[in-house]
Amino acid sequence: MLESHYPHFITNIAISIGTVIFLYLIQRAIVFRINRRIKNIKTRHNYRKLTFYTLTLIACVAIGFIWIGWIQPGVVFSIIGAGVVISLGDAILSFFGWLFIIARRPFEVGERVQIGEIKGDVVDIKGLHTVLLEIGGWVEDEQSTGRIVNIPNNVVFRKPIYNYTKGFDFIWNEVKIIITFESNYKHAKEICIKYLNDFHNSWAMNLDLKIREAQNTYAIYYDKLTPIVYVKVVDSGILLSLRYLVEPHKRRYSENFLAENILDEFTKAEDINFAYTTFRITK
Repeated sequence: MLESHYPHFITNIAISIGTVIFLYLIQRAIVFRINRRIKNIKTRHNYRKLTFYTLTLIACVAIGFIWIGWIQPGVVFSIIGAGVVISLGDAILSFFGWLFIIARRPFEVGERVQIGEIKGDVVDIKGLHTVLLEIGGWVEDEQSTGRIVNIPNNVVFRKPIYNYTKGFDFIWNEVKIIITFESNYKHAKEICIKYLNDFHNSWAMNLDLKIREAQNTYAIYYDKLTPIVYVKVVDSGILLSLRYLVEPHKRRYSENFLAENILDEFTKAEDINFAYTTFRITK
C-alpha cells in the first residue's frame, strides 16, 4: 500500500516546493516594486510586512489543499498535536502578544518606547518578537547605542510599556542648574526663561492642535504648556529647574542649546555664579 502512495507522495512534495518557490518569487517582485515606488520608510515597511503575511497565508492554504487528500485525518491531528505541544509556553504567549499589539496598538513602528528596563525605537513588529533600536544604556540622554534588541511579544503581558509619542508627540524635560546663594537668582531666572522661550517658539506653532488631537483619544489635560523655571533652595545653593516640552528625539539637542546659551550669559553676568561642591574644614 505504501508503494501505491509513493508516486503521489513525491508529486505532492514537488508541487509543494514549486508553490513555495513561485510565491517567494512573487514576493520578491512585489517588494522590489514597493521599494521603488514608496518613499516613506514606515509605509514601505508596512506594505512589505503585509505582502509577507499575505503570501505566507496563501502558501499554507495552497499546501493544505495539495496534501489534504493524501494525509489521513489521524496523521493531521497527530501533526497538529505535536506542533501545539512543541509550541506551548512562551511562544504561544508571544503570538497572542503579537495579536494584542496589532489589535490594541500600544506601540507602532517608528515610535519610541520603554518596555520594562529596555528603551528604544520600534523598527519591526514580528509574529513572536518586537525589534527595537536601543537608546540609552551607556550612552547619555537617550541617544541611540546602535544595538538591535529583540524582545519577545509576551512581555506586553508582563511588563509596563511606556510610549514616548503615542497620542501626544512631546515629553516634558527638565534641566537643573545650581547657582550660589550670593547670586542674583532673579536675573538668572530671566536668562533661563529667555532661552527657554526661544527654543519653545522655534517649533511650538502647532502645539495647541496636537493637544486637541491627543484629547480626542486620551483624557489629557495640561494647565500650562509654556516653559517655566522653578526655584528651590538646596544644600549647595539655589536650584533652578527648567521645565519645558520637547520632541523625544530632540531632547539632547534642546539641552545642548540651553546649556551653551545660558552658560555664555552667566559668564558675562557679574552677579551670577555657578555653585559647586565645597568642603569647609574647621578646628
